[in-house]
Amino acid sequence: MTAPTTIPIRSESLAEWASKAPPHEKEVVLHMHYHYREQLSAARFAIPLAQPAGIAAGINEVIDGAVERQLTSKQGRKVTCRRGCSACCHLHVTITEPEAKLALLEAADAGWQIDTERARLQAQAGSVEAWGELRDEQRACIFLTPAGLCAIYQHRPGACRKYMVVSPPAECDSIRRPGHKVAQLIAVEAEVMFNAALDVFPSGTLPAMVLAELEKESAQ
Repeated sequence: MTAPTTIPIRSESLAEWASKAPPHEKEVVLHMHYHYREQLSAARFAIPLAQPAGIAAGINEVIDGAVERQLTSKQGRKVTCRRGCSACCHLHVTITEPEAKLALLEAADAGWQIDTERARLQAQAGSVEAWGELRDEQRACIFLTPAGLCAIYQHRPGACRKYMVVSPPAECDSIRRPGHKVAQLIAVEAEVMFNAALDVFPSGTLPAMVLAELEKESAQ
């Protein structure tokens, strides 16, 4: 199969990086994306079919490794995210089908009950613009606990794993600073893996994908 000459960019952070990167770095990322896309495609259509949750866990491992290398590199910037800060848990998040399956397995293990009513409300606000019109409490992730922690933290989606803020935490407050863009640490390999996963697997907003998986389970 011939490698593509361009990347179908679906990651907002990767698009931001690509807008500033020199041509030779873009070429490296192109080959990296092709490599990961081929691996994920092979896993998706393997016979017998690999467990989707296992695929998601493998993707998460690559993302975590890339983020860790970026954090410990000389170019790494200090991340200001702290335990209990849940500002990013109110963002419009895209996940893949395998991630939705893995999230539900982890939620079940944790005994976490999903608020399906709020999930449906969020799913109806499909676009980023519509999402922004919801009240802050309505935008809270369906896996966010009252203590401001993630109920599925160990197996949280890739979009959450790679989201590392390097600007002051106060700037993440969407109520006091609506529409304000925070500064993020961009681990390029993590972005490429995430982008490749979106290119290979069915995807959508987190609430919509989780609801779709719940409907499949109830139909079985």
